Amino acid sequence: MTANQRGMIVLGSALTDVGRARNRNEDRVHFWAHADVSLAVVADGMGGAAAGEEASRIVIDTVQARLPVEFVLQNQATLTERDLRLTVQAANHNILQHALQHPALKGMGTTVTLALVRGGSVMVAHVGDSRAYHISPEGTITQITTDHSFVQALLDAKQITEEQAETHPMGHILYRALGQTKDLKVDTYSMRLHPHDHLLLCSDGLTRHVRRHEIAQLTSQSTETNSIAQNLIALANMRGGTDNISVIVLYLDETASTPQHSADQLEQQTNVTHDVSTAHLEAEDAPGHVATDDLARQIDSNPKA
Repeated sequence: MTANQRGMIVLGSALTDVGRARNRNEDRVHFWAHADVSLAVVADGMGGAAAGEEASRIVIDTVQARLPVEFVLQNQATLTERDLRLTVQAANHNILQHALQHPALKGMGTTVTLALVRGGSVMVAHVGDSRAYHISPEGTITQITTDHSFVQALLDAKQITEEQAETHPMGHILYRALGQTKDLKVDTYSMRLHPHDHLLLCSDGLTRHVRRHEIAQLTSQSTETNSIAQNLIALANMRGGTDNISVIVLYLDETASTPQHSADQLEQQTNVTHDVSTAHLEAEDAPGHVATDDLARQIDSNPKA
């Protein structure tokens, strides 16, 4: 069998946790994978009371309606960044309409990071400060998305340093999110993928507490996607858990043949769609889980600049 006859299969896990400081979880995650095709979404709602929960829920509902499993598998070869952008804009429209119909929810909004993996590439649509990362087998991490935050704008203008950005008091004020305006600009990205790469989507509840090199370290050392997500959430909670924390981890495993997309397997794949919400995630009994004290020692013993 020649190298170009080999393919990839997507393995993944999606988890969301309320954190240590909040009473409710306004994050939503959605994930499914079938052979070498996968769809993953993180939405971080905002707006107080139940508004943030509603906004992020509407995002997931819209994605499921416009990009259902069957449709994506049947049309994955022709889907483009425009399709992802239109899906996010439709979610924005639905949020604005819902707020008009329910005045108590006025001002609700959400971030969204939506990734579609197919074969050897990924497309991402993005608004807000949730993030998508690519991690190579060697542990090199690349942030695919750019935050739509006040602090990122200061960084881009070279008015502050990376170190100052980490502790800036306005670090999580957004200048772009769903629910703000009907004319929403959606950023889109595409990149090639290779066997043994990881993709990670997360809300800012993770990146408030876990630095980029730590994400790379904990992710690249394992192929157990559920354990990676659990360990990252545990580390964020150990350091305060000041916000809801959502993590989706995808691993591109190598397979001996080109994956086939059989309609007979659709029901099985639909069952791995996740909208998971856990209160204070406890993962001590999970395979590959590392106790939080050991996590801290593991990170501290491998410092990076």
